[in-house]
Amino acid sequence: CNDYDSNINPGAVEICGNNIDDNCDDQSGGAVLNTFYLDNDEDGYGQTLSQFDSCLESIPGYVLLSGDCDDYDSRINPGVIEICDNGIDDNCNALINECVYVPQNYLTIQEAIDVSPAGSLILIGPGEFTLPDSYPVPFSVSKNIHIRGSGAHQTTVTGRFFLNAQGITISNLKSNKGITINRGGIAIKNNIIGGYWDGTTIELARESYDAKIENNVITGYPMSVGIGNCYLRSMEVVNNIFYNISTDTDFCTGIGITPQEIVFNYNNFYNIDFLMGPLLDPD
Repeated sequence: CNDYDSNINPGAVEICGNNIDDNCDDQSGGAVLNTFYLDNDEDGYGQTLSQFDSCLESIPGYVLLSGDCDDYDSRINPGVIEICDNGIDDNCNALINECVYVPQNYLTIQEAIDVSPAGSLILIGPGEFTLPDSYPVPFSVSKNIHIRGSGAHQTTVTGRFFLNAQGITISNLKSNKGITINRGGIAIKNNIIGGYWDGTTIELARESYDAKIENNVITGYPMSVGIGNCYLRSMEVVNNIFYNISTDTDFCTGIGITPQEIVFNYNNFYNIDFLMGPLLDPD
């Protein structure tokens, strides 16, 4: 396509960002070299072994995410939740049915966590369960797992969760003594969460960020705080009910808070002495 420049021909490598069609494919180089993967089932994840590089920003039928272990079934990819007892590696982490049941497989939540690899789903049946709560070593979750109850009115957990690994999810249960978040990317959803008499129901500690707290009932006692975020870490607090506590959210004087750091939308408040969250809530 340019017979006066030996660097331009169908066998040349496309150079990104030079606005020249180096390899004569009728496409000039973009600013960034992207790696694309064939996505047959159009689920947003492609086959790792089908990769090739291009300066284009997008290519029909190809995506920028890899790791799909069955590219002919859109229900199987690294972004889905593992389905228990179906004999399939749904989330493509090389583990099949990495689901553990409490109390069917293990009597306690601690035992289930100890034997479960990262990425596992621990399903807690109906009933009441107690977490180890001895000082100075409280109950700790130190791997990326999902702990899911049978429903907030069916599964009750007594004892405080200390979440010490990125990406943990706690859902569908009732926690009587609250949650402390010590790492990033943690999700707390569809729970009933209670706190101490003068403590914090959900605490965001120093190393926490990007917490997602949604669709919970957050309660406690008249002297307690719903969510404590003294280190001003980023978080999303959406569609929760705050009930029977002194303050919905305590930012420890709120220095430096901006809407970019904290999303606080569509929450409801009952029997609250002081509302901090609505000051941040544009809705």
